[in-house]
Amino acid sequence: MWNKLQAMLIASAIFLQESGEYLSGGNTWRATSEFEKLTRIIQEAVTTICLSAARRFRRDLSQSIPLLSTGPCFFRTIDGLLWMWPLYVASNASGILDTQRRWIKNTLFDLGLIGGIPKASMLVSIACLSLDFSVIANLFFCLGSK
Repeated sequence: MWNKLQAMLIASAIFLQESGEYLSGGNTWRATSEFEKLTRIIQEAVTTICLSAARRFRRDLSQSIPLLSTGPCFFRTIDGLLWMWPLYVASNASGILDTQRRWIKNTLFDLGLIGGIPKASMLVSIACLSLDFSVIANLFFCLGSK
C-alpha cells in the first residue's frame, strides 16, 4: 500500500509540474522553488519505491544487472502484480538517474520473466519502444517492404 501512495505522489507531482509549465507559458516555471520541491518529491518517492523493491525482491541497488533471475523466485505472483504499478510509474518519472531507471526496468522485466507476469515485461518493452516513434516506424516500413 505504501508503494502505491508513492506512485500517486509521483503521478501527482508530474501532473503539477506539467500544469505549471503550461500555465506559466515559458521556461520560468522550471526556475521556481515550487518546481524544485516537486522534483525532490518525485526523486524521494522513486528512491523509496526502489529501496522497498530491493528489500522485497532481494536485489542489490548498486547493480543494474538483474539479480532476481540468478536465483529462485522469492515472491508470489500476487506480490509481483502489486508491484507493477509503482515500478512502472517510477520508471517513467522525470529527473531520476539513468542507472536508477535501468534498475527499475530490469526489476520490472524480471517480474515478468521470473515471476510469470508477462504484462510486467510488456510494460518495459512498450516503454522502451515508445521513446522514439521514428525507430518503430522505420522498423515497420522495412519489415513491410520485404
